[in-house]
Amino acid sequence: MQLSCFGSLVLSLVTWATSLPAQGDDAAAVRVALDRWTRAFLAGKIDVTDPRPLDKDAPPRVPPHLVAHSPQRLNELQVLEILLRAASEQSGTAAAEQVLRLAAVGLERKSAELAGAVIVRSAAEEALDDCATTEVHAFLLDTARRPSKTQDDTALRVAAVRALGGSGQAVFWPMLTSLLGDSNSQVRAAAARAASDLGNSRSIAQIAQALRQEREPALIQAIALSLRDLLEIAERDGQLDPLLYRDAIRAVVSALDNTTEWRVRADLVRFFERHRAPEAVPALIEVLAQTRAERKTSGDEASGARILQAEAHRTLKALTGGVLAANQVDLWRDLWATSKGTFKVVPRRRDALPENATVAGGFFGIPVLGQRVVFVIDRSGSMISPAPQPNDTVTGETGTPTRLDIACRECWNAVKGMGADTYFNVVVFSDGAQAWKPELVPATTANKGALRNFLARLLANGSTNLWDGLSSAMQMRTAVGKSDYREAVDEIFLLSDGHPSSGEVMDSEGIKMRIAEQNRHTGIRLNTVFIGSRPSELDRLAQPGGGPLLQALAAQNNGTFVER
Repeated sequence: MQLSCFGSLVLSLVTWATSLPAQGDDAAAVRVALDRWTRAFLAGKIDVTDPRPLDKDAPPRVPPHLVAHSPQRLNELQVLEILLRAASEQSGTAAAEQVLRLAAVGLERKSAELAGAVIVRSAAEEALDDCATTEVHAFLLDTARRPSKTQDDTALRVAAVRALGGSGQAVFWPMLTSLLGDSNSQVRAAAARAASDLGNSRSIAQIAQALRQEREPALIQAIALSLRDLLEIAERDGQLDPLLYRDAIRAVVSALDNTTEWRVRADLVRFFERHRAPEAVPALIEVLAQTRAERKTSGDEASGARILQAEAHRTLKALTGGVLAANQVDLWRDLWATSKGTFKVVPRRRDALPENATVAGGFFGIPVLGQRVVFVIDRSGSMISPAPQPNDTVTGETGTPTRLDIACRECWNAVKGMGADTYFNVVVFSDGAQAWKPELVPATTANKGALRNFLARLLANGSTNLWDGLSSAMQMRTAVGKSDYREAVDEIFLLSDGHPSSGEVMDSEGIKMRIAEQNRHTGIRLNTVFIGSRPSELDRLAQPGGGPLLQALAAQNNGTFVER
């Protein structure tokens, strides 16, 4: 008589359990299992990105008492989540040490290329948050302060610093800011990120001081990013001290003089587009002067100078309202000399429209603020469902406009209103992703017309592979001038009517974790639109519930969420 699948699973689990070393209790069994899983992953034998269940004949990886009531077969990511949850419930140093080991995955060279390293690290960081006791915090503090002798030591220190930053405990900010002066550059970068993760505006002064003292280009970039985040948090919460704000601006101005790396300097220049102050104006003028000379050289240096000059010129015009050319440095200097006593920066464009504003020139009422924009549109089968809106003239098969009709119309309205100095592209997705063009193109009349023809031919069919569509958009680039350099996207508009139902990554947490990691240093503004608020028979194909995912993606990436 053959055993059922469940019977086989139970028998395998029992066999596995009897092979464990005599640890004496369930906690020890969990630690042994987690150690085995970690060793197998680091050896490249586990792929957490594979959603398929483990083979029924494979040796079980989870102690029997953790899956006693679960008849289904697990995949590797589910195994990891079960083991991490069990370890976090122990809330002791021994378990925390094992979890920290996984939280360090990908932070050193030998594990950085492992499939799913980011997913494993993020899951472990979440588990560290869950087992946050006084004992565990003391262990993390001790690890973070311990000098590094090897690259593995550094990875563990960085993981501990990140965990303290994710704890939400303001008591740790003095220690974290003290690590901004650590001799190890990776620890300094992690401390800057952790301090901003705590969101404590009292860290602004220390972060600004660290930015003044830093000389490594990558660290200048990381610290400036943390300073930007802290300023935005303080501004949002109404706790932004004007003196601290001016001090932060001066620190960024100082950082411009402390590096010659054009990519880092371009990021610092963009800082001033968001955080505007008069002190930025003369600094930007000097960038124009320096790049004018550098453009006369050849090779990569000249190419970088052209891009940096364009960024500085665009930001300078945004701050001053001036219309002088980039090469008119002397006139810019004269303009500043005569107006600096009474100068006021031009207010930044609004991040949102009033409730009664029209959608013309925007995407579902969200204004287009970027210079390099990608629209990501769901064209899965459920997008053929009716989605009536007032005053629509386009119609679907039911006599009312479909969701895809409305998505295409809004995309056209947004692109139609874009200026000639902006770039755009469109990615549509169902079972897979399809880009309209290989890279972003300028918003010329010809390109706009070609896009309208493309949108008119779109049909709704297939599943919802949201990850493919979004990741394709985030990796896009556009040519800048005549150089070989490809500039990254700065704003994405993502529209969908359902939860991901196919693709490499389908779970919401996995998508959010990957996007957060990928967007940490690119700073792409991600706006999202959920168009599934009117249920239909086809919504069962779209797995309703995508709204919370889209809302979370917008929130964690400085975007706006709209539901229709």
